[in-house]
Amino acid sequence: MTKIYVDSSVVVAMLFGEEKSPKYREIFARQSEILSSYLLEAEVYASARREKIPLDSASKLLTDVTLIAPGRSLEYEYQKVFQHGYCRGGDAFHLAMMVHIDPDFSSLELLTADRQQEEIARKIGIKIFQES
Repeated sequence: MTKIYVDSSVVVAMLFGEEKSPKYREIFARQSEILSSYLLEAEVYASARREKIPLDSASKLLTDVTLIAPGRSLEYEYQKVFQHGYCRGGDAFHLAMMVHIDPDFSSLELLTADRQQEEIARKIGIKIFQES
């Protein structure tokens, strides 16, 4: 089974109970391995705090996600990301992490609710998670 890298837009949508939240919860339940960076944790907790949602609710959404730190500069990966257009810093970090984790784009797919980020990811060569 392919591993999924989830960005903050999906987990925040789940936290807020947005329209696609049930779909994302179903995807989480079916996947054996969901990865992200520690940036996910900060963004989800910040969103919870901003909307006055208990941090425990945010924590529960993160329990199925394996958080990864790069251990080195991602300069090479950022160059690859920004060759294909502009995206915000957090999105660039998530995409750079994906390039770092799976440089040949063979075993990791992106699950995102952010269309701009998805567009850059496709240009880089990152696979986008599609429900089967």
